[in-house]
Amino acid sequence: MEPATAYGMAGHHGDGERAQRVESSGLIGWVTLHRSARPVDASPGDPHLHAHVNIAHLVHCEDGKWRAPGAGGEDFHQYARLINEVAEARFRAKLIEKYGARFELSAKGAWELVGIDEDVRTALSRRHQQIVTLVGRDATREQQKSAARRTAEAKEDVEAPAPRQDWRTRAATQLGGEDAVDRMLAAALPGPDGSAPPLSAGGGPRMPSPVEIAARMWDVEHGLTASKKTVSRTHVLAAVAAAVPYLLSAEQLVALTDEVLAVDGHVVRLPDSNRHHHVHRQQYTHSAMLVGRCGTIEAEGASFASARDEQRC
Repeated sequence: MEPATAYGMAGHHGDGERAQRVESSGLIGWVTLHRSARPVDASPGDPHLHAHVNIAHLVHCEDGKWRAPGAGGEDFHQYARLINEVAEARFRAKLIEKYGARFELSAKGAWELVGIDEDVRTALSRRHQQIVTLVGRDATREQQKSAARRTAEAKEDVEAPAPRQDWRTRAATQLGGEDAVDRMLAAALPGPDGSAPPLSAGGGPRMPSPVEIAARMWDVEHGLTASKKTVSRTHVLAAVAAAVPYLLSAEQLVALTDEVLAVDGHVVRLPDSNRHHHVHRQQYTHSAMLVGRCGTIEAEGASFASARDEQRC
């Protein structure tokens, strides 16, 4: 995120003038690691490893001045999902290499750790169930976030063993004893397979092909253009990161994304965004957004009109 957002803007922007991007020495911030969700009914929160990234709202620019970063902070929102997907894919890679973990896609498209009993998963997801009870399973992401804020209990400062023992007790209740918990964990995290090559040498789970990733990413009902007509480069990068079982580096993600975008029959490149200070200005749509709409696409704006001409409607 830093190369894309750690800059300031100098000069007037508007009235025919354009502010200039000024590079800086980088972002200033810190990370707070949490291992559990918020408490439910005054008991320790469920397992929920996550991090809060706090970034100072200023950067020291190369001209010596301090300025607000990332177009006043706007860019941070643009990259939030991408950073989250990359972090989760890298975390999966660490679990695979260090603990022999295996992951599979759930019906909802999320990567789940293989070997964890479904009843245990439900029992240790009380916070999620609490929110679903309030707003329903069909609620939007924003409605769920609003419910989470309204019902959040104060965080507790507790020692690590306290929530772990609570989790273990609740899991044992579901499985019929602590021995069963140990067997489940041993099956889910058996340790690395010394006979298999490392991920960097082609070992580990099968990586989906660019064709498979493109099919999922551009799915008409659930893909990127299911809810919006135009997507940015950051949207595409995040979707690719979410579609693979693991990532080894940002460079791997960029190379794989370029291969996915090159798959025939899906992507239509649109004119770049006019936000000239952005690093990732590329914009795309899916070919299905243009097919059969040649008579009305003029109303969709210049980007779609340009794409239509390229598609020879």
